[in-house]
Amino acid sequence: MKAVGITPRKQHTARLVELPKPKLDEIPDGRGVLVKILNVGVDGTDKELNYPRLEGEGFGVSSIRN
Repeated sequence: MKAVGITPRKQHTARLVELPKPKLDEIPDGRGVLVKILNVGVDGTDKELNYPRLEGEGFGVSSIRN
């Protein structure tokens, strides 16, 4: 199965990775369910994980440095 992976605290590391498909019988007591994903999205938290920023900076915020 495909997933998006990142390396924590390293900029520009988001990548598509292949992971083994989970098995329903790995969940105890027969409580496993299979969910079909129809849509996904990216929010501000996802951007911050891939583009860590310096203190005082942010998306839509300009900072001046000497």
